Amino acid sequence: MRKMYATWLMVAMSGQIVGINIIFILIGCGLLEFQQWTTNTFVMSVFAEVSAMALLVVKYLFPATSDKVLDLIDRFRTKDQK
Repeated sequence: MRKMYATWLMVAMSGQIVGINIIFILIGCGLLEFQQWTTNTFVMSVFAEVSAMALLVVKYLFPATSDKVLDLIDRFRTKDQK
């Protein structure tokens, strides 16, 4: 079930990324016109949403793997401080 959720979330995020790229290409070609602040807000909100979804997938759908990675990072950090 985790794999199914992760797959659907990744497909949705990929679709959003492709969609934002198409919109930017259309803005660059002059086919779409938006005010600067609208474009900036749109980009930042899509980036925040994709980042949050990636964090959700890593943290909650695969907790054992992410805990191991965090432990490994902590071990390297404490080893370098000694």
